[in-house]
Amino acid sequence: MPNQERLRETKHHGAVRFPFNIYPCTIPGDFLQVPLHWHDSMELVYVKKGSGIVQVGVNAYPAEQGDIYIFAPGTLHALHQRGQAVMEYENIIFELELLGGADDLCAERYLLPLQSGRMALQPRIIPGEAGYPQAAACLQEAEEANKVKTAGYELAIKGALLRFLSILIGQHGTPLPADTTDTRRLKTVLQLIEAEYATPLRIEDAAEACGSLFPAASTPAFRKDSPPAVRGGGVPPHICAFLYTFGTTSADFRLFFVISKNHGKIVNFL
Repeated sequence: MPNQERLRETKHHGAVRFPFNIYPCTIPGDFLQVPLHWHDSMELVYVKKGSGIVQVGVNAYPAEQGDIYIFAPGTLHALHQRGQAVMEYENIIFELELLGGADDLCAERYLLPLQSGRMALQPRIIPGEAGYPQAAACLQEAEEANKVKTAGYELAIKGALLRFLSILIGQHGTPLPADTTDTRRLKTVLQLIEAEYATPLRIEDAAEACGSLFPAASTPAFRKDSPPAVRGGGVPPHICAFLYTFGTTSADFRLFFVISKNHGKIVNFL
C-alpha cells in the first residue's frame, strides 16, 4: 500500500521563528479548487465574500460570507466552487507550537492533544451561533495586527489566536477525537485511488487495503439522490458520494470515480 504522505501538504508558512501567515484567496480566481489534503499545521478559512463548498473530513458544507472553518492538524479538507459563485476568503495558517511550548499547561491540556489528534474542534462556526461574534473579532484582530506589524504585533496575534481557541473549546465542551475510523479509512481509499488511477480498481481492493472497509453484503445502498450510475454497489453512501462529487485528489488531472452497480467495480472517466 503506498504511503499516505503523498496527500499531506508539507509547505512551511510564515517565518521559522514565527510560523503564521494569512493568504487572501479567491475560488475560482486563484484556484479552480483546493483538492483534498491535510497537513500538520492549524488552518482557518474565513469566508469574506460570496459562497462556495468546504469539505471537512467526509462532510461537505455550503460556505457563506462570514463562515469560519477550522481544520486541526491532520484533518482532511478541500474547497470547491459552488455552481458559478465566487468565494473570497482568507487562509489563516499557523503552527500550534507558536502558541505554547514545553512545560506549558495550555500546551499540555489543549495544544498537544490538538496536534496529535487526541482532541478535535468543531469544523465550523457561523454567524448566529453562540460565541461567533467573539471568535470573528479574534480573527479580525489577528488580521489587523499582521497587516500593520507595529511593535509587539506578534504578541497581539498570539493572544488573538489563543482567545479564538478558548472560545471554541469553551462553547462546545469536551471535544471528541479528531481522526475517526471513517476519516482514516477514507485517507487510505484516496491514497489507493491516486496511486492506481490508471488501472481498474474493485471495491474488494479498497476493502483489502483498509482491512475490510466495506463488505459488499452488509453495507447499505446509495441514497436516492445519488446519480443512477452509482446507486447500490455495496459501499457506504458517504464514501461513494464523496468520490463521485469531488473526484480526484490531484489538481493535475480531473478523473471522477463512480461505482458500477452491476459489477461492483470502481471505474473512472474524464
